[in-house]
Amino acid sequence: MDPVLQWTSALTLALGCGVAAAGKFASWAELEGVVLNYRMSPRWMAPLIARALPPVEALVAIGLLVPETRVPAAGVCLALLVVFAVAMAVNIARGRVDIDCGCFRSSLRQNLSWWLVLRNAVLAVGAVVCLALVPVLPVGVPILCAALAVLVGVPADPGTTGRMDAVTGEVDG
Repeated sequence: MDPVLQWTSALTLALGCGVAAAGKFASWAELEGVVLNYRMSPRWMAPLIARALPPVEALVAIGLLVPETRVPAAGVCLALLVVFAVAMAVNIARGRVDIDCGCFRSSLRQNLSWWLVLRNAVLAVGAVVCLALVPVLPVGVPILCAALAVLVGVPADPGTTGRMDAVTGEVDG
C-alpha cells in the first residue's frame, strides 16, 4: 500500500480525534449528559465514559502521528468509530435524531443523521488503511507477545533482528 495514503489517513484521523478531544475537554461538564442521551450504557457508566473519552481520543490522535504507535492507535480509533456509528444508527432507528451526536463541542451541536453514520464509516476505512501497513512482527514470537512488542515498542525476542511481514510472511533483514 502507498505510504502517502497511510500518512494521509493517519493525519486526517489524528486531526479529527484531536479536534474532537479538544472540544470534549472544553465542554467536559456537558459530556456526561451527551453520553446519557444515547441510552446505550447503564447510567452509572456515563460518568466513566465521559471522563475517559477525551483523554483516549487525545492519545489516539498523538499515537496516529508516531509510526511506532500508529497501529495500536489506529485499532483504538477504528473501535471508537465503529462504536460511535453503531450508537448513532441505533438511536436513529429508535427515532431519536434530536440528540447531540457529541462528536465535538456541544456548542457545535449536530443532530444524529445517517450522514454522520456514513462519515464515521468513511473515517473507519481510513483507520483500516492505517492498519493495512501493520508493522512487521518479530519472527518466532507468539501473537500475544508480538502485540505487546508493538504496543510498547520493544522487541519481544531480543535475539531476533529480522522481522516478518504479517501479510506476506517474508522476513526482512
